Amino acid sequence: MDDVGEPEKDVDILDLLSSGVKLVDTPILFFVISHKAIVLELADIHRVAVEASNNGSQSVELVRDLSRRLEFLKIVYKYHCAAEHENEFERNKKY
Repeated sequence: MDDVGEPEKDVDILDLLSSGVKLVDTPILFFVISHKAIVLELADIHRVAVEASNNGSQSVELVRDLSRRLEFLKIVYKYHCAAEHENEFERNKKY
């Protein structure tokens, strides 16, 4: 799990988007970007929690901050899953 949150080397999303590719034309890019953002946020939350644990920090403010970040991520994930489901449903309707 050492490479969690590391950017993948195979596709540079920013290069693709700056080249004129639109998310509307390739909805899979939305999911790729979302997956990367979720992984990066989870990795950062993990880093902060491990760092706090190693430092012996048990601040209520830290716990609240991590809790807020996880709650926000839970909402993002919920809507991301709904969008994936809708995209899959629309794609299957065509066939």
